[in-house]
Amino acid sequence: MNEIKKLLDSNYNFKVDYENKFLFIKSIRDKFNSINYSEIEENNLFDYTEIIDIILNKVIQINNKEFSIDILDTLIQLLHYFNLNNYHRHSLKIIKSINKHYGNQNFKTIVKKNSSLIIFEIEKSKNRYFKDKKYHIYRNFCEEIIKIYKISDIDTEHIEYEIGLTYHLEAINQQDRDIKSNSVKANFLERAEKHYKNKCQNIELSKDLRPLIKSCYGFSVEDEIEEFKTEMPLTTLMQVELYHYKRIYLKDLDESLILKNISVDNELLPNYNEIVISTKKIHNKSFMLNIFATSIVNEKRKLGTYTTSRGKSEYHIEQQYNLNLQIIWTMYLFPIFIGMVNNYRLTSTSIMNHISKWSLLNSTRKTIIARGIDRFFQNDYISSINILVPQIEYHIRYMFELIGFSTTNTLDGKSQEEQTFSSFLKEKYVIEALGIDVVKYFEIMFVSKMGFNVRNSIAHGFYDTSHFSKELNIIVIYSLILLTKFKITKN
Repeated sequence: MNEIKKLLDSNYNFKVDYENKFLFIKSIRDKFNSINYSEIEENNLFDYTEIIDIILNKVIQINNKEFSIDILDTLIQLLHYFNLNNYHRHSLKIIKSINKHYGNQNFKTIVKKNSSLIIFEIEKSKNRYFKDKKYHIYRNFCEEIIKIYKISDIDTEHIEYEIGLTYHLEAINQQDRDIKSNSVKANFLERAEKHYKNKCQNIELSKDLRPLIKSCYGFSVEDEIEEFKTEMPLTTLMQVELYHYKRIYLKDLDESLILKNISVDNELLPNYNEIVISTKKIHNKSFMLNIFATSIVNEKRKLGTYTTSRGKSEYHIEQQYNLNLQIIWTMYLFPIFIGMVNNYRLTSTSIMNHISKWSLLNSTRKTIIARGIDRFFQNDYISSINILVPQIEYHIRYMFELIGFSTTNTLDGKSQEEQTFSSFLKEKYVIEALGIDVVKYFEIMFVSKMGFNVRNSIAHGFYDTSHFSKELNIIVIYSLILLTKFKITKN
């Protein structure tokens, strides 16, 4: 075998010892046929199958029918030998070597004539892995058998269903682990659902799995995903700065200027570009962040999986943005807002007086907004949030309608429909007018599935009673106040 390895070395120049390529490959074939594979130790069989793959490739290059028949006969004998001696993993290497050369019509025809023998031996190897519950390798065999079935005009439907079934069984078995994971179960059921839909064209079977997948993610949220909290120590300097910041709103600032100041206060909005730069530095340096796929599970549903570097980077940017928002809310927004309500520096009347002076307010919505603000001060957070969130979206659209921009799309030239809020916020003119920090705030807060997605969660009824908190209500009212800093200028 070492002599053959020398001849197959990429640095070897066959022209030194052989008149032409045909004689060179004939010599390799003869040397290969002289090897008694039954005498090869199991540890060396991997090298042996690698050599076979290279020889087969060279035989295909010269397109010699005699050599092709000869080597294929050897491969079929090998498959039989591997089955007798339980060397099934090497059978997979052999079938992969055969399948990758169907571009050569002569070789394809030869394989087709011998396909029944090949399939018989490969099926035996394949079934052994099913019996041993090694479903991943079993699927690899199935995928290779499908290729032979196709060139032999044999129906592959039952093999496709076998693949789908192994995803099912993998979800249950999970490599015989004592502790089974609902997240893992959901993942394999998703693969089964996708396979039944795309490969088996069985939409009904695919749909039947969806409730089960959702319940698995629900159980994983309850049992496997832990919430952790950590304390963030504040330096003396930070504590002093925080004290003076709160004092401005709770004592120093004239009450008539409080809401105007809140609308333009940059401390209450994360700087998006700074977050992008800092997160990318961390992302680029982290091996773990780049190697593993990232999935989002929220409200007992998987919202997405990110496998590309760009997708994972965008996800981590939004997570850093979410973290910054929560720090701002906890340290700044909630304390000053609750403090001003408690000392009567902020009332429903003062908020409505400020909003009523806003030049971009649609006066027909004033009563609706007033009702939403009033319900907050009556501790009816469910009503307040449900009333105010649609008004925030409406007024962002209305602001641009006032200056001549359309917020609708024409479908098939027959009807107009409102552009989705998510796509509308991505419009270039919206970003230029409102600024990236404001746009990203509304995007991540209201419509991003990687963010808080408040607008969609309310619209589709995903929130239960616990979600309608005082803190969320404060955020919603702040979002409305934030809009009041904008006005139409001559430009």
